[in-house]
Amino acid sequence: GVADVFIGDENVLTIRAPFYVGEGAILENAVPTATVTCTSACEGFALQEAEAAVLLERNNTALNLMHQEMKKRKYERYCSDEGGLLHCNYDDANFVDALLDYVNTLPETKELLQVKTKYACEHLNFAKRCRDGGDFVDLLRECDRLWFEYIREKGLSERQLEETKGIFHSPRKVKGSTKLGIHLVTDDRVRTMLALRSKAKESQSPAMLVEVYADLANEVIAQIRTVLEDFVSTKQYKRWLTERFPLPEDPEPEEDPGRSARDPASLERKSSWRFELPDLQDLNEPPVDNRSVVTAGSSTWGSRPGFRYVPKDQRPRAPPPESDEGSYASSSSE
Repeated sequence: GVADVFIGDENVLTIRAPFYVGEGAILENAVPTATVTCTSACEGFALQEAEAAVLLERNNTALNLMHQEMKKRKYERYCSDEGGLLHCNYDDANFVDALLDYVNTLPETKELLQVKTKYACEHLNFAKRCRDGGDFVDLLRECDRLWFEYIREKGLSERQLEETKGIFHSPRKVKGSTKLGIHLVTDDRVRTMLALRSKAKESQSPAMLVEVYADLANEVIAQIRTVLEDFVSTKQYKRWLTERFPLPEDPEPEEDPGRSARDPASLERKSSWRFELPDLQDLNEPPVDNRSVVTAGSSTWGSRPGFRYVPKDQRPRAPPPESDEGSYASSSSE
């Protein structure tokens, strides 16, 4: 059938069979957040909480998949409330790899988009480190690494640093190439950033170090927002999200003492002198014909030394038993 999903008085979604509802209350004892109203004749099945608990204990695949989907939707809502997908996953290497893999499929601007994506993630990581505190010297070193990686590619020599010491607006520091593009990293912006770095160094302030890149990072993130919006519908995103919430592993099956007899593959997994040392077969007996292996119950007859199956019509016939009629006759005559 067909049903509408309401949050409050707002119709947020229309669903059509096959679908399931109310899984949050069953799987996580969550309070219902929506109301589902049938808009046509619907038929379905009900699953009680006790029944679901038994199925989950048995690692039921259908319920595990439902639980996985519920976790994914819950995490997406969390990211939406906390500033977006990028702000919640910039320090996840698998997320960054998936995003860059998608960017690599885009047309001619993919190289610049890759640089902007990497810069946005690294800046957010740097900002988090500054907020968390730490050694200022290490933070300043990371600030300079970002500078030479993205803002001005070529560093200054020791002599150039000495000559321009204290000169914030030196052309040697301002001019140069940038991976982010000259339209984004202008000379005026570079001068402002250099001045902020000098002030942060003088005051030993991690918060001021964040401000060195804050405006530029916000602009870069705004430019790649459309990329992020398209990314959520790609196979790279879906693969990353699924791997973030993996299904539980199947428990190891209990050891079956008769399995080796019924499952030929298990014979290959278990060590046996007959498989590991075939040359020893020639010492005591000729090789066993695999076509004559007979299996019954939990024992493999064909693995017995010297055993060979003979078809019934080829077996030697037993001699007929001797007749006892004479003895009976003699006893009766007596």
